[in-house]
Amino acid sequence: MSTIQAAMAQLLPAERQAREGRALLSLNASISRTLLTIEPECQLAHQLRLIQTKIRRHILTTLVEEDTADTTEGTAQGPSQHETSLRDVLSHPDTSLPSIEQELHYDPAIVS
Repeated sequence: MSTIQAAMAQLLPAERQAREGRALLSLNASISRTLLTIEPECQLAHQLRLIQTKIRRHILTTLVEEDTADTTEGTAQGPSQHETSLRDVLSHPDTSLPSIEQELHYDPAIVS
């Protein structure tokens, strides 16, 4: 086990989950930047988009699980009328999300 893995194992679950989330967001941002610099139709770009989808699904699943746990705790204390469920805000984890190129209205012909 590496030193980093040993240190992560000693963290509280919430701290470990927060660090994992930040690392995944950082990785997702790096992949997005990489996708802007490589040929959009190449095999690597395809694989990176698949990895991005998996990262997004993992993050959304984690958020929904947290929301479900919070809702169960909130139900025991009585629901708040001001609470908004993540399920009301986020799409289903299997929903196709736009790639960074679509989000930025990226056109490879213009960039070339």
